[in-house]
Amino acid sequence: MNSIYHRNHSQHLKSDSIPIFAEGISLALSRWHALQMAIENNWGGRDSHQKLEKLVADLYSWFSQPKVPLCIDDLEHMLDEIMILSFNMDIEDGSIEEVAEELMVMHEECLHGNYDSIEKLRTYNSNTKILSQSREVEVVKVEMKQTTIVDIMDTKSQSIDPDGSYSAESGGLNLRPVLENESGQGLPYAPVDWPTPGDVWGWKVGNRINISGFWQDRYLYLPTRLQKRLEKRSFASRPAVQRYIEKEFPGADIDAFFSSFSWRIPAKGHIVAEGETTTSGIHCTEKMAELKVETADCKAGNWMCRLQLQARNYSLPAMDCDICCGEPAFCRDCCCILCCKIVDWAYGGYSFIRCEAKVNENYICGHVAHIDCALRSYMAGTIEGKFGLNVEYYCRRCDQRSDLISHVTRLLQTCESLNCRDDIEKILNVGLWILRDSHKEISKMLLHRIEFVLTKLKSGICPEDVWKLDDFRSAMAAGEIIHSGSNGALSETTEITSMDVDAPYKLCDIQQTPKLITADRIESSEIEEKIERTLQDLKYSQEYEYRIAEERLRAQKDFIVGLHQQLETERSALAKRTSTSSDSDIDALITSIMSKTTLIKQEVLKLKDMEGVAKGFARVPKVTLRDHFGLRLSD
Repeated sequence: MNSIYHRNHSQHLKSDSIPIFAEGISLALSRWHALQMAIENNWGGRDSHQKLEKLVADLYSWFSQPKVPLCIDDLEHMLDEIMILSFNMDIEDGSIEEVAEELMVMHEECLHGNYDSIEKLRTYNSNTKILSQSREVEVVKVEMKQTTIVDIMDTKSQSIDPDGSYSAESGGLNLRPVLENESGQGLPYAPVDWPTPGDVWGWKVGNRINISGFWQDRYLYLPTRLQKRLEKRSFASRPAVQRYIEKEFPGADIDAFFSSFSWRIPAKGHIVAEGETTTSGIHCTEKMAELKVETADCKAGNWMCRLQLQARNYSLPAMDCDICCGEPAFCRDCCCILCCKIVDWAYGGYSFIRCEAKVNENYICGHVAHIDCALRSYMAGTIEGKFGLNVEYYCRRCDQRSDLISHVTRLLQTCESLNCRDDIEKILNVGLWILRDSHKEISKMLLHRIEFVLTKLKSGICPEDVWKLDDFRSAMAAGEIIHSGSNGALSETTEITSMDVDAPYKLCDIQQTPKLITADRIESSEIEEKIERTLQDLKYSQEYEYRIAEERLRAQKDFIVGLHQQLETERSALAKRTSTSSDSDIDALITSIMSKTTLIKQEVLKLKDMEGVAKGFARVPKVTLRDHFGLRLSD
């Protein structure tokens, strides 16, 4: 049996093992004390239970990756990301590593038809008890009702010196806040004289700050003496460091090693109120009133909303509208204007767009919308007709457009920093939908770039190797990438001859040249390409018809429901008439009621005609398509 910590994924679960393994994932998560606390207290929002279901599905998808080595470090990183982004928890107690190892062992056993671990979990779960992990849980959260920030069950404490640095009571280290991507050697963020005198370790931070004001990404580098050729020289997590020490220095005191320096590195510029302590045991005193006002500003009850707005630091304030902003549970800053659900800031907020169009000299629109909702509502992407969008977003609140090219560019840059194949593919697919059907040259280039990366990912190439621009340019020059046409299908006439490799998404020297057919292109491959192209066109046309049908049918339903509501209101008003009511008012009500009754009957008949699209647009009379769906088909 291969090591559970890094195993080549050459086997797949048998069909009878799949539901058992999925059950095992759910059972393992039910024992994770930190996760259960987050769900019970809704630290991930009102949809915390739905997020748990999504976590189970994401974990199963991760283990089901075809031909991809499964590495426990990647699984730990995935769990850490989800706990922070979805449940607002920064966990440093080691439980993430325990859960990851348990899942890896469980998956390995299921591959060989061994369900002992899952059976033990079933027995354990029948007792309906949640056992605590072997170590304490360290969590940072904001409690909305009590308006306090607490760190649960941590035994350490650190205070803030007048110069803004952090003094740790354990070891007397002075933790100097550091800048983004800063690096250094030795104390306080890396050990010295370990394992032998003269050995100095290095450290480096990334660009993400967790909710407690510390760098989420931090790396530890081996001393020069210990660096071996072609071996790992840096570590991105405590478990990775611990495994290295246990392997290379058996019997070493792990606790003494980590206590000799600070693993957590404070971020420079993180504002802390006077009189509060940070890291573990955060307790705010002076500025609690301000925090209460800020968190209360979100009418949807999403405390992460205000923190995200502060982090993004928009240049102008947003203006409330007189439509959705008057709703009691709607927050302009974090609720989609199309579905009213809270947006997700995961991975830079790739899944939503914020309208930053100016409504006057002092305010911007500020409303947000899910990209998926906007695409389904024909308010984003490339749409011909009334709106005439070209890789743009049309805001329903201010009637202004926003260019989406920059959003796709940021989306690509976000993917470059990720290691999870499923997350990269999910994010890039959003970019594909945004860019599809556009005739802009820059859109085509970005589209080809995404297609190239997705192709490499599906071929089994490691995520960190798919972003090499030299490979992309070589593939372009060799004609291995066939450019997309206006409808997303493959075209054979567009060629890009030059690209600035120093600016990954800056396009230059784009021109159109005939595509040369090389000698090794055999007839069977041409036929296969044509079939693939035909199937893609069929798929896109069917999806287009479905989107049109969905939009028009739902709009018709909403219109009929609205008429019924108006009718009930008028009938109620007629029933409540008094002796002081004038005859003209009563006559007007009766006339309006009769008119609406007739109109409802007509609209119901219209809806029945529209429901004929269930058989396919080709079987629907052209007059119905023209009058009810806005489609004009030629004979």
